[in-house]
Amino acid sequence: MSEELTCEELRAQLDAYLDCEECDDLAALVEAGTLNGPDARMRRLLEAHARQCPHCATVVDAERHMRRALRRCYSHQAPEGLRASIMELTVSRSRRAVRTRVTRIDITEER
Repeated sequence: MSEELTCEELRAQLDAYLDCEECDDLAALVEAGTLNGPDARMRRLLEAHARQCPHCATVVDAERHMRRALRRCYSHQAPEGLRASIMELTVSRSRRAVRTRVTRIDITEER
């Protein structure tokens, strides 16, 4: 992949990029390979593209604005036990997906 991204690449990664931007724990899980998402290098490329492209900057700003508005509407937090269960389930499913991909890659490489 080149060091410059297209608008389509930014739009394809936008939700995952903003999720990582909003949650350090999620970014750490992506970096560890536990969850799928843009790694630190890809996030820097996405940020650079959004700074240089007026159209994408508008798209990113609009998505950030929408997320802030939704958070204001739904400001109640789930009980800690429920939050922990959801996080555990999310990590567990992502780990299974990573193991499945690795197994498929290993099988393909042996042929």
